[in-house]
Amino acid sequence: MISSGLKALKERFSAHRKKMLRTYYKNAVKPEKGHKYKIKAAAIELTNKCNLRCLQCNYKGGSGENYERNTGLMPVDFFKKALDQLIELGCESILCNADGEATLHPNFLDCLEYASSKKLQIHFNTNGNLWNKNFIEGFLSFYKGSVIFSLDGFKESHARIRVGSNYDRVVNNLELLLKMKGRDGFTNPAVGVAFCNYDQEPEEIEKFVEYWLPKVDVVSLCQVYDSDTKVISRKLNEIDPAKMQRVICRIPWENVEIGWNGDVIPCSSYIVTPEGIIGNLHQHSLKEIWEGDKLRAFRVKHRNYKLDGTKCLFCERWKAWYSMPDKYRGETRIILNGVFKLYYNKHGRRIMLGEEL
Repeated sequence: MISSGLKALKERFSAHRKKMLRTYYKNAVKPEKGHKYKIKAAAIELTNKCNLRCLQCNYKGGSGENYERNTGLMPVDFFKKALDQLIELGCESILCNADGEATLHPNFLDCLEYASSKKLQIHFNTNGNLWNKNFIEGFLSFYKGSVIFSLDGFKESHARIRVGSNYDRVVNNLELLLKMKGRDGFTNPAVGVAFCNYDQEPEEIEKFVEYWLPKVDVVSLCQVYDSDTKVISRKLNEIDPAKMQRVICRIPWENVEIGWNGDVIPCSSYIVTPEGIIGNLHQHSLKEIWEGDKLRAFRVKHRNYKLDGTKCLFCERWKAWYSMPDKYRGETRIILNGVFKLYYNKHGRRIMLGEEL
């Protein structure tokens, strides 16, 4: 089954992804016994509180009408403990948010600065409503990672989908960040905008890319999922879903997410699903959880395609591994797969993709 799947995938993946795919399959089917996996990327949830009620979010619409988790703030010392344990397990990349708006945490910049002192790739997403000049000055004084502002189209679409967000405020904050970054001669941080492909018209999507790409480093278009992580938005790329053969998801071997309360889950799909919790960092070390029986059993289910009784059964995030050949529009590089479409301008290609142009 795996060999035939690999053969089919080789025919569909772009040439520069084939090496990655072979490594991925080798790791995914490797016996569990005695093997130690590194955490390649993780998310740490500083808070799951949010000031918006977006239609596609866990807070409202998309994944459930009512939010099902207790809300809270991760203590700064606990954030440092979680981050240090991730680094000990080989983690290379950190996303400093999960549910909620990370900048609502009163010590957000302190946590971000601590993470920035480590040899890590650091990223976070923001709805951009809480930024101001003082925040940006502190942010630019140390941050060298990436930040993505959520803007789901122009004013009308943004207001309809990102309920509670002030479009003009977000755009003004983003443009102030870009202005101050340029004024002080900073190459970093990388700055981008994200567009959730909810129900907006294709014409708006194209105009959105055309407007923002000259201003930011990357424009990210992504699909929207329901509570079972099935894609419910319009088709984003040219890949025919009927021709996609399911691949083994690499997340159980490479990723974890740590909630504000210490709960550890393998994937954000399980963030509102108690049965997806594989441990709690207040009770066990991350090493014990990462190498423990729950996650080991979860990997076995994925390796054997026996996903009954899990949210993974209907999940479509695995489509991210169906890549198409990159496209180029002048100096813009467009990376496409079954879930995302990413537009990088020349500056974004240098600082985010490491290209020498």
